[in-house]
Formats: sequence, C-alpha cells, structure tokens
Amino acid sequence: MQVRRGEPSHPIMAYSLPSTDCPGPRIGCSRRRTSHIAVRSTPTPIGELPAPTDVQVVPSEHAGSADVSWAPLRGAKAYLIERAPDAPNLNWGVIGTSTRAKASLNSMASGTKYWFRVAAVGAAGQSAWSDPVPLFAP
Repeated sequence: MQVRRGEPSHPIMAYSLPSTDCPGPRIGCSRRRTSHIAVRSTPTPIGELPAPTDVQVVPSEHAGSADVSWAPLRGAKAYLIERAPDAPNLNWGVIGTSTRAKASLNSMASGTKYWFRVAAVGAAGQSAWSDPVPLFAP
C-alpha cells in the first residue's frame, strides 16, 4: 500500500455503486460510479475494563430471588456476579455469570441480608469488582 503525502494512512477501498446520474442507456454515459470509503485495517484494542457501575439489586416477586443489573461495558464479553451473606468479614462466592448486563438470582434465605458485586471479563481479562450493593432477600 502506498501512502501519498496528505492522504490518510489507512487503506482506502473503492466500491462501485449504481449511478443515479444516467436515467437510461446513453452513449458516453457511465452507469456506475466509484465511491471511496475509508476502512480501518485493524480494530483498536479496548484494553483493561473498568469496574462495572450503577449496580442495582431489586427483590423479585418470588421468595429468595432478586434481579441484578448494571451499566453495560463496551468490550465486555461476560460478567461475573458474586454474593456474600452479611457478616463482619464478607465471604464472597461467584453465584453466576451473564453475557448481558443483568441476571436473575435465587436460592437465598428470605429475610437474610446479602451483598452483591459484579466484574466484567474482556479480552484483557477480568475488571475490578464493582462497589458492593446490599439487599434483604424477599
């Protein structure tokens, strides 16, 4: 690929598109024209992901169940969800994974306080954990 002075450093691809200039076949009238569209040759890596934000945990209509959601992160392929029963030293355990920015949780004892947090997983690995969010299980 040659790059001329003053031209973009990424490749230019040419596409032929139907011409709207020629209403019908004419001598010397081209039925096609070329449009140059810049195309990036390689994707830009996203790098390390930040901790998920806006984590919300709300009781569901079923006893011992809740729904958790968070702001989606560009570049996240999956999310890990951890839960810990309320205690002076929280004992975290992964309770689920999701490829979307939400999940339904169950198997909690009604009336018990739990803490929840979320981490994103992308090409560069796992993000930091979100700030913990409490919930009394319904």
